[in-house]
Amino acid sequence: MRRATRGATVRIGALSAIPVLLRTLGHAPETVLRGTGFDLSFFDDPDLPISYVAGSRLLAHCVATTGCEHFGALLGEQSGPQVLGLAGFLL
Repeated sequence: MRRATRGATVRIGALSAIPVLLRTLGHAPETVLRGTGFDLSFFDDPDLPISYVAGSRLLAHCVATTGCEHFGALLGEQSGPQVLGLAGFLL
């Protein structure tokens, strides 16, 4: 499992719905994620850090693989304030 923590980081929680969204769009998450160096289990813990750079590359790879230009918008629809951790709790 790869942990990308160089530079500025964010919790993986905001991206934790990626495997579900990939399935919804008809793609096997294991296969898509393998192309990014991430393991499916990385998304199990929403508190794991991911660098902004790695997160951006992951999203770009998902867009390119699925052909869904609004992948990020769909990802946002799948998420609630809980993905923000304490800040979401305070909301």
